[in-house]
Amino acid sequence: MRRAVAIVGLLVAAGGLILQLGLTIQAFVALELPLASALIFNFAYFTVLVNWFICACYVAAIWPRLRWLDWLRRHEVVSFAVPAILLVVLVALLILDTMVIPPGLFRIAEFDLHYVAPPIFLAWWAVFQADGSLRLAIIPAWLLPPLIYLGFIFMRGATVEVYPYPFLDIVDFGLSRVLIYLGAIVVAFVGLCVFTVFADRWIGSLKGVERSSA
Repeated sequence: MRRAVAIVGLLVAAGGLILQLGLTIQAFVALELPLASALIFNFAYFTVLVNWFICACYVAAIWPRLRWLDWLRRHEVVSFAVPAILLVVLVALLILDTMVIPPGLFRIAEFDLHYVAPPIFLAWWAVFQADGSLRLAIIPAWLLPPLIYLGFIFMRGATVEVYPYPFLDIVDFGLSRVLIYLGAIVVAFVGLCVFTVFADRWIGSLKGVERSSA
């Protein structure tokens, strides 16, 4: 069952990612823009990166003989995707859906990556991954990838004045508004990290697994 759900999750997430990537490349080609620009544009989205990470975790679970993916089977590594994908859903619900309505097939891809793939992963994690072993000490490590991502986004934005999300666009929104949104998102992510640790402990206790101390 664990492998079957992972296969379903992989197909759903990868399907949305491939659809979005294909549409992005098609749009850039129609504008006679280079393929590299399409790839950078596509992979500049946190939603895309988190869903690709989830796909990688699924692959590691589906094919355990791939020993080079052992790091993706570590509980604290897989569990990073929980607060990350929850943040994706919350930002989409509370911010993006009020600002942007993707056209055509892009809307299907966005819906899949924001509202279909995440629940499947969260259910898979809760049933087959959560074991009560997470500790609060892991949270600083979980903060590193988003901080690196933000550093890249703002360095790129300062160079080309293009931002993946409108609420991060300093040119249009202004620095003060961007900082307000950014502060709220960082606080939300930290809160989701704490929630994930305690959810893991609670689920672990339900499964009868001994919890680790904080």
